[in-house]
Amino acid sequence: MSRAGGQSTVDGRLGGPPFPVAVTVDVVALTVRDDRLEVLLVRRGEEPHRGRWALPGGFVRDAEDLASAAARELAEETGVDDLAAHLEQLATYGAPGRDPRGRVVTVAYLAFAPSPQPSAGYPHPGTAGRPHPDPAGHPPPDAAGHPHPGTAGHPHPDPAGHPHPGTAGHPHPAPAGHPPPDAAGHPHPGTAGHPHPAPAGSDAVEARWFPVADLGQPRADPLAFDHDAILADGIERARAKLEYSALGTAFCTEPFTAAELRRVYEAVWGVALDPRNFWRKVSSTPGLLVPVPGRSAPGPTGGRPAARFRRGPATTLHPPILRPQPGAC
Repeated sequence: MSRAGGQSTVDGRLGGPPFPVAVTVDVVALTVRDDRLEVLLVRRGEEPHRGRWALPGGFVRDAEDLASAAARELAEETGVDDLAAHLEQLATYGAPGRDPRGRVVTVAYLAFAPSPQPSAGYPHPGTAGRPHPDPAGHPPPDAAGHPHPGTAGHPHPDPAGHPHPGTAGHPHPAPAGHPPPDAAGHPHPGTAGHPHPAPAGSDAVEARWFPVADLGQPRADPLAFDHDAILADGIERARAKLEYSALGTAFCTEPFTAAELRRVYEAVWGVALDPRNFWRKVSSTPGLLVPVPGRSAPGPTGGRPAARFRRGPATTLHPPILRPQPGAC
């Protein structure tokens, strides 16, 4: 969490008398990348829960509203400032004891965005976009955060399995096959050896996109505070909203094809959908998809170029696209 008024504690954090209740915001930022639903997490650099992964968030300042605080914290802690237009309030969490610093109530927000592109300016882990040196001589990752060819896709840890010096504790990418959490119980970032770094600011020492499926595995070290529960609520809200709203198009980079939109639904819901039935349902909603000139390039297996679309003015789906149960289609 970021500091308000120069202090990060609840009591006297604004320089005045102690407050019985403090208000924070936390953000569940979701995207779909490589046909996987991913969430943006930060590694905390201060107590409480120093070194633990958490949702981006922090204290609300005196002169800002809740949505502005959520957008600011997201930008400060992760460097991501293009999700603010897709922010929506999720729920309020205020169980006593949820924060060891005192009585803290948090208002959680959902943020949705297309998959971050290399051109979006997400730098390597470290400060001001500067990659940390690799003592073994391997080149730094490319602009998308992927290792360069010739390194087998995996930076090499030292013989004890610790991160290289100068990486400020940044974990190494996980090898293919989704290994279990590391010795400290932290989940490995990314999938198939590809972390997706974002710049870190404020008191967060690192920000990364994690596949949601990896975070569902039992872990020795859960997310900080009650963020596992908040994340679960955010994912369920996103899954439910796909049924009756145009949320699915918020995950697509324009222009997009119907197949790309279908893969968003499949990634968020975790089920396979029949392409023809899906097209019939989305094309029956006026204003959902607006055709754009040109067609997509054929895929690696060939086939006809597909029509391309941008999101239209429709905000609801009528009739809704009902979420099938796993294994139903």
